[in-house]
Amino acid sequence: MSNKETYRQLCEQHHDIPLFMQAWWLDATHLPWDVILFEHKNHMAGFYVYSYTKKWGKTLIVQPQLTQYAGPFLFYPESLKQEQRYSFQNKAYNYFIEQLEKRGFDFLEQNFHHSQTYHQPFYWNKYQQTTRYTYLIENIANTQAIWEGMSPDKRIRHAKKLADKYSLSFDISPKEFYSFYQQCLQKRGRKILYSYTTFEQLHRAAEQRNQGQIIALLDHQNNLQAALWLVWDATYAYNMILALNTDYAYNKGATTLLIWEAILFLQGKTLHYDFEGSMIQGNALRNQSFGATHVPFFHIQKSHSKLLSLWRSIKK
Repeated sequence: MSNKETYRQLCEQHHDIPLFMQAWWLDATHLPWDVILFEHKNHMAGFYVYSYTKKWGKTLIVQPQLTQYAGPFLFYPESLKQEQRYSFQNKAYNYFIEQLEKRGFDFLEQNFHHSQTYHQPFYWNKYQQTTRYTYLIENIANTQAIWEGMSPDKRIRHAKKLADKYSLSFDISPKEFYSFYQQCLQKRGRKILYSYTTFEQLHRAAEQRNQGQIIALLDHQNNLQAALWLVWDATYAYNMILALNTDYAYNKGATTLLIWEAILFLQGKTLHYDFEGSMIQGNALRNQSFGATHVPFFHIQKSHSKLLSLWRSIKK
C-alpha cells in the first residue's frame, strides 16, 4: 500500500488523531496532501502530514484554509523513561526532517498540534519557531464548573437578557450561513478569505460523519442574528466560525449564548472545547472571559527561497 492508503487505515484505527490531520478532512480541503510514516521496532509509531501548493514553480508546504494543525504526531511506546522519551522524539523528528528535505520544498509554514510540545530537532535544523496560543475549555461534561468559571458579566448577559430574545436553530443551510457571515464581515469593512466551495466541502464532509454542525440564533421574526459552525473529533470540538449581526440591539451577548448552547449540544460527543486559537487581543480576552485556559502551540517555518519569504511577509 502507498503511504496515504496506510495512513487512511491508521486514521480509522486511531480516533485520537486530531480532526484537522484526519485523511477525510484533508481530502475535503482545497490542497493536495501527503504523509510521512515513522516506524519504531516494526510498529507504526507516528506520522508527519502536510499539504502543499505551487507558486511561481516553487513548492510551498502550508496550512489549507480552515485547517488549524498539521505536522507531526507520535504514538509513544508504553513505559518509556524520560530519557528514552527524548530519544524516541529525536529519532522520529529527525526522520521527518530528513524526509521533508528529500522530498523537497521551497517554503514551509505549519502549525503543530498543541499536544506536540517538543520541537528542538526542527530548531537545530534551521526551522524557525513562534509560540502561538489557543484557548481550551476542558471537561465540557462539567457544565456547572464551566458556568462558574465564566466571568460574572458573561453569566448575567446569558441569564437575564438573552434567553427569551432568541430561538435556537439547527437547520441553517451552509449557503445561508456563508452568506450571513459574509454580510457580517462586510459591515465591519472585511471580507471572507476563502470561497463558499472551500467551506461547503469541509462542512459537508464533517456533517456526513456526524462531526459538524451549524447552530444559529433567530429573533422573534425568524431573522438570523448569530451563528456558529462547529466541528469535532473524539477529544476536541473546534469553534470554527462565529458570525454575529452587530446591528441587532440584543446581540451584545449572543456569542455567550451560542457558545453555551454549543457546549450543551456537544455533551457526549467529545471531551473539550477548543476556541480554535487566535493571537488577536480582542478574541483572546473574549475567550479568557469564558474561563478557558490558554494553551501554546508551535508555528514552524523554513524557507529555501528569499523570494517566497518576501512574498509571504507582504501577503501577511
